[in-house]
Amino acid sequence: MNRLVKLAFAALLAAALLLPVTAWAAEDVYSERTVEIGRNLSCPVCEGQTVADSHSRVALEMMQAIEAQVQAGRSNDEIYDFFRVRYGDEVLVEPPREGINLALWWIPVAAVLLGLGVVALYFRDSAALGRRGGNRPEEEDDQELEQLAQRVLNDPDVEPT
Repeated sequence: MNRLVKLAFAALLAAALLLPVTAWAAEDVYSERTVEIGRNLSCPVCEGQTVADSHSRVALEMMQAIEAQVQAGRSNDEIYDFFRVRYGDEVLVEPPREGINLALWWIPVAAVLLGLGVVALYFRDSAALGRRGGNRPEEEDDQELEQLAQRVLNDPDVEPT
């Protein structure tokens, strides 16, 4: 069992050491602009990885396509549009803020503002109830109990009602 733990630890250590090397390798093979564009595109088959960081066959083909388009003199927007046509807006790390995506950007803001409004109304109503009150019902109950206790203590023959 101890040997298995050491082997697993060695494998994790090797993976941790090789991860930065793979990122450097992409920068050595492709131009800086290609790597930058690749970091703004999500890998369609790898969850949570960009094209520049992934080692899947699809990501490598996408990096080659990006490099070819960079060498051909196409602009960044033209390259992004090329991949948007093929894979949809999901291929972009940061989707455009238009249409349904715009609503998705504003829903959290609207939820926070709505929550703050509810809290403000709650505190305003609580403050208004406190100002209107005069004697609160608990104070009235306390006064009645105090009067009853005084009557009972002063006259032991009085039975409480």
